[in-house]
Amino acid sequence: MIATEFRIPLDALDGLKDRIAEANKKAARLDVEPLTLTIGETDTVEKFVGGFPTGEVLVFVNGTITGTTPRLNGWAFIASLELFDDTAIIRSVPGEECPPEHRNRGNICDHCGHKRRRTATYVVRHDDGTVKTVGRNCLKDFMGQSKHNPESIALLFRHITELLESLDAEDDLFGGGRSRGGKTYDLKRILELTSTVISAYGWVSKTMVDEGKAYGNTTASLVSSYLTAQPEKYKGDAKLVAKVDAAKNAQRDTTDAEAAIAWLTDDSMEASSDYIQSVQAIAKRGWVANKHMGFACSIIQAYRREMARLAKVNTNSQHIGTIGKRETFTLKVNRLIFSEGFYGLTIIHLMEDKDGNVFKWFSSGPELDEGEFLTLKATVKDHSEYQGTKETVLTRVRAA
Repeated sequence: MIATEFRIPLDALDGLKDRIAEANKKAARLDVEPLTLTIGETDTVEKFVGGFPTGEVLVFVNGTITGTTPRLNGWAFIASLELFDDTAIIRSVPGEECPPEHRNRGNICDHCGHKRRRTATYVVRHDDGTVKTVGRNCLKDFMGQSKHNPESIALLFRHITELLESLDAEDDLFGGGRSRGGKTYDLKRILELTSTVISAYGWVSKTMVDEGKAYGNTTASLVSSYLTAQPEKYKGDAKLVAKVDAAKNAQRDTTDAEAAIAWLTDDSMEASSDYIQSVQAIAKRGWVANKHMGFACSIIQAYRREMARLAKVNTNSQHIGTIGKRETFTLKVNRLIFSEGFYGLTIIHLMEDKDGNVFKWFSSGPELDEGEFLTLKATVKDHSEYQGTKETVLTRVRAA
């Protein structure tokens, strides 16, 4: 069963109706139940451009899309995987999670057993509970004889999941932003910019706006607006660029970006959800397409939440030492995060002293031993703070 709620600008409703009509035409040809669109109440919010009010309002419409998951000979489609080497971005049916053992199967098909270059696989579940990952070209043999080509039904399923995913896109809903076309961006640059935007405006997700917990532009829409800004032409763009540029801190933003990438590409990092699997795929690839911009911009905040959880918000931690000064510290390594990825080897050392003050060191190796107090010579690189925990960032760390 497919059931998803949405909230979109009223002027986008006709486009949604057209896309549903297109999907339903395909569904009719394949004897698949059509999607049903139910329109609910409308509400208004003040229109912002570049984070600043324009005096206009946007009308939003709330609604629900319901339907039935495409199925054939007892097999139901529950997820499609967009493959990149040995990892994938996952699109699951609303209310479903792709089973953990099928999130990162890479290019292997359970039907033919072959690992070959593929752009997509599908996760299907039988009425008896059996779950399989099947390559597109194997669907016909796997699902057996049918009136309709299983590949066509699979493409319909992917079309539906992409349509539903677009309803949650962290896009230019508030800014009326200009199209970004088919551009791709270096992930590290996007994460650095996201860190800057969060510093300037705070973190705002589409869910927070929809639930009335935040007001104005989402973080992802501000990042997108900045990338396409024409400050010489639009006053809103000029204000946005000025505010973001004023909030830039190269050391902080680069540290954030590299740490978040290292966190997601760490070999010990498990894909605990479809979301984590998808952002891991983006991190390992090292670049981001427009359609995945919302995923990419969420990485910084997801990393910060995880670091805060691990640190359990040490409110007693204080900044230690003087920035730029080389000093001696006695520290215990609580955790190491390893990443061998697009930007080479990065090792994050999460440490603390005997008073519980938190320290962090980014290195390219070799790593320090975990669990023991070590006397170290290091230069204080920065005094930062995550979710209420003060951290002392070190560089040029050596045994004393």
